[in-house]
Amino acid sequence: MKLITLNQDPNIIVSKKVTEFLNPDYIYLPVDKNKIMVKQNDLVLIDAPVSRETNIVSSISGMVTGLRDVYINGTKMKSLVIKNNYKENRINLKRTAYSQLNLAYFLDVLAKKDASLLAIFKNLKKVDNIIINAVEDEPYVANNIMLFKDNLNELLGMLDELSILYKSNTNAIIIKEKDSTMIEECLKTIGSFPNINITLVKDYYLLSQKPYLLAYLKVKNETLYLSIKDLLKLANIIHGLDQNNVKYLTISGNALKEGKVFKVKKYCSLAEIMTKYLKLKTTDYELIVNGLMRGYLGQITDLIITDEIDSIILMQKEEQHISKCFNCGKCLNVCPVDLNPIYLYKKNKPTKKCLNCGLCNYVCPAHIDLKTKIRGKAQ
Repeated sequence: MKLITLNQDPNIIVSKKVTEFLNPDYIYLPVDKNKIMVKQNDLVLIDAPVSRETNIVSSISGMVTGLRDVYINGTKMKSLVIKNNYKENRINLKRTAYSQLNLAYFLDVLAKKDASLLAIFKNLKKVDNIIINAVEDEPYVANNIMLFKDNLNELLGMLDELSILYKSNTNAIIIKEKDSTMIEECLKTIGSFPNINITLVKDYYLLSQKPYLLAYLKVKNETLYLSIKDLLKLANIIHGLDQNNVKYLTISGNALKEGKVFKVKKYCSLAEIMTKYLKLKTTDYELIVNGLMRGYLGQITDLIITDEIDSIILMQKEEQHISKCFNCGKCLNVCPVDLNPIYLYKKNKPTKKCLNCGLCNYVCPAHIDLKTKIRGKAQ
């Protein structure tokens, strides 16, 4: 597959500063109503569990006000509503700090804190390269580069520790060339870590995905690969930082006067963010959750920001004429996993092999929604 650059509207602007929204009036925790451990008017603290069934914890301190129907990842479900008391009261969790990291201690902490990260590290002894991927593929989304800038010292410090722990020769943070101006203010700090370098890559789509990035970089030796989000999560766990209840969220698109990257508390509502921080150019728009390429249509009403939601794109509605397929073959040629999208579409054969990259929709001159059909239940 030939990597391609996506066309983007230069008039869609995303602010180069992070906007913090860490004191929402309410949060909405998805729960099974039969498993709830708290009751009406109870005081809930930050990091306090609220259900016997899930590991969801409160991101604010405040009072339980009841249950409400909301949309979590596109599905209508019950949520436990917590009203903020703005005191940021926490339950007493033991926070881990280290003076010098060693492999046994490192793996022990991951075993207790995060199974997904443990799976990456448990069989590693030594690596030649550490690759940290800060590339953002979706148009008009800037979470990764803002996360990098906003947490620079923590990220570089954690990467430096990993390089010592695993005796790596090359330690690189990967960003796109178009984002290079956004890290100029960080260069002085980066300079104090001589074993870490910034590697710039072309603005090609799919470089946010591990196999395509490693192939592009022609990395052949033993490599430890992490996303920039993985590295921050690792720093939070090892350093005992209190950032498990926040996330980065881009809201942009041509229906807004200016897009923004937000640092928000998990489980806050999109409606509250938009009311307080964003200005619309028009009310005639479509809302796309998680990007123009991979996303799905959503609505502001009752949409809650969870770990699975990284971006909201508001695009002015445009009439788009859908015509019949004329067998141009573009979707076949562009598919990164060598599927035949139009064949699967016509035969109604959804497949789990689909990456949900959206390239078939992007190149289709007939404007057929191939992606939705061939993902089907596999989504």
